[in-house]
Amino acid sequence: MSDKPSVDQDAQPAADAEQEDFPAAGEETGTTGTDGESTDASPGDPKRRGTNDVAELELSLEDTKAMPSEPAEEDSVSRERQLQAQLERVQAEADTNRDKWLRAMAELDNFRKRSRQHLESSLNLARADVLRQLLEVLDNFERALEAWEQAEQPPDETFVKGVNLIQGQLLRVLRENRVEKIESIGTAFDPNLHEAVSQIETDEVESQHVAKVIKEGYRFHETVLRPAMVVVAR
Repeated sequence: MSDKPSVDQDAQPAADAEQEDFPAAGEETGTTGTDGESTDASPGDPKRRGTNDVAELELSLEDTKAMPSEPAEEDSVSRERQLQAQLERVQAEADTNRDKWLRAMAELDNFRKRSRQHLESSLNLARADVLRQLLEVLDNFERALEAWEQAEQPPDETFVKGVNLIQGQLLRVLRENRVEKIESIGTAFDPNLHEAVSQIETDEVESQHVAKVIKEGYRFHETVLRPAMVVVAR
């Protein structure tokens, strides 16, 4: 019989199990997730190296933005000059357009004034023709009254009074339309206002002054409806 101690065959599997619970030297440890992938990566893991690279790029980009860039400043100055030149050009165009607008408004205002004056002048000429015809009617009233005064048998006073009233109404209508009688007696002869019929020797008025009126003259505004027919002193 041998003296070597006998080994219990039941104890050998237990020892093998204990050795499997501890990793061998040089093996990496890690935990697995629910999907079976490892959640802890070693420093040499490609996934972890990619994450670090992205972080380093982000930091580098922030540093680049923070650092002053001379080309960027030059571009900014150049852009500012371009905008300033564009602003000055637009301002000049605006000033030119405003000057044109002011000139156009002035021309339009002058056109309106000329049109208004032309219209008033045309209306005055038309009215002057009508008023000139009324003066002939007024002359006939005056001739009739002078004839009745020289008649051997004067007409009925009521009839003469009615004629005088009609003559007065006609004169009032003429005055309301700004028809004025030209004052002539004792005034200097004016060819624009007077029409000389003859000349006489007289001491009552100065030479070249109106001594007598043959037919009254009238004017409407600045328009002479008809000149006065006068006798001028020598």
